[in-house]
Amino acid sequence: MADYKVPIIGTEQGVPAVNDVLKWDGTSWVPGTAGDTGEFTFSISSFSDGQSSVQQIGGGEWKAVDAVTFAIVYNYGPATGANITMSSDDGDLTLWETNPLVLPSDYTSDTNAYAMDYPDTVNNYIRFSLSADKGGENDTDAETVYFRNKKYYGFSSTGTKLDAAKTLALSHSGFVAASANDLDTTEHTQTPSGAQYLHFLWPNRIGPSNITFKINGFNTVFTSNGTFEFDNGIGTGYTETYIDYVSPQAYDAAVTLQVLADV
Repeated sequence: MADYKVPIIGTEQGVPAVNDVLKWDGTSWVPGTAGDTGEFTFSISSFSDGQSSVQQIGGGEWKAVDAVTFAIVYNYGPATGANITMSSDDGDLTLWETNPLVLPSDYTSDTNAYAMDYPDTVNNYIRFSLSADKGGENDTDAETVYFRNKKYYGFSSTGTKLDAAKTLALSHSGFVAASANDLDTTEHTQTPSGAQYLHFLWPNRIGPSNITFKINGFNTVFTSNGTFEFDNGIGTGYTETYIDYVSPQAYDAAVTLQVLADV
């Protein structure tokens, strides 16, 4: 007598009702009504590169070979083919331009086959684009990493212009948004160590025409210490011109800082 295998239905597919029929979704048998003419459509459920969507820009190599891990989940898979291409608004596609990454036979995970450099310009991106198919069905998805610089603020013992090392040593920092003139719209409490001056530094390219500094809610005139070439120390470093503003006096107790910019 020939073997007869009964389809196994897991509870994650639902419990069959009276008069239900079974339908194959590409992975398992799923119960449904006999009159249901709907079809299971293959698609990408999720695509991840394991990277933060905004990162600090640097110089030289961003990621070595096998340093980026891709993970993919499909709806009604498995896929029968998938590849990943890389693009950048710098126009530097490295080896990926003519050599897309063809995923292994399960088409659900892999690592980058080529090293990748940082973009040449702040606010530019690197994008990984996934194309996957199953039979005649195809779907695409993409993950994008934007590279930006930071604003720095905090107390320092000197009221004169800071250098790169002293800037990086400040207690607070945050990404400058892609849209210019994003300095700081929230209040931050700063605590000095003894009598210290409060500094706020950002890329000079932002250049708002009117800047308002508030200490403990009161407008306070900060002085410009001028500009300097700031190496942010990421990778081999990314250098651009920064401007340093400093409080008119030293403080020996915690204060609340807010910075607003108008254009």
